[in-house]
Amino acid sequence: YRTLGRTGLKVSLLGFGTGGPRKFGQDSDVTFEQQKSLVHHCLDQGINLFDTAQGYGDSELLLGRTLEGVARERYVLSSKWDHTEWKSPSGTGKPDGPIWEDPEKVAEGVESSLQRLATDHLDIFHVHGVLPEHSAVVADRFGPVITRLKEQGKIRFLSLSERFISDPKHEGCVAGMRRDPELWDIIMLKY
Repeated sequence: YRTLGRTGLKVSLLGFGTGGPRKFGQDSDVTFEQQKSLVHHCLDQGINLFDTAQGYGDSELLLGRTLEGVARERYVLSSKWDHTEWKSPSGTGKPDGPIWEDPEKVAEGVESSLQRLATDHLDIFHVHGVLPEHSAVVADRFGPVITRLKEQGKIRFLSLSERFISDPKHEGCVAGMRRDPELWDIIMLKY
């Protein structure tokens, strides 16, 4: 186990992710019972970090169902705000479109995740896929809403994560940490 970022959370070195090409078995013949068995096997082996995202199909819903009845303090739950939302509808690379016009979209996303995961809080909430040119507007526009969600106890810790294919040098995370180091508790890098 290691302490994660500045959170104080003790997380297992190995975590369980519900994304990737198979999305927790959604793209194959994996049954719910097999998914549940896998999650419980992870818990039995001491794995306590479970990562998911809104953009992973029904992974949040499935993970929430597999964790039903498990004491909430036994695991650390991590989810991401859907990175597909960050794409610029105009194709200009500028942040525009509905998500950028309404900062409350992030609160709606958190509420949806909480409902699908059947929990009252996310231990880690990732603002996912932030490009360097968006880091300032993300902090200015969405930071106050995210801070409110933290104060309400719906998010414990905030993470800045990257879109590795578009940003292989991690410049979005560097720009975000340089500009607003107090906002971010964790950085999630592609490794």
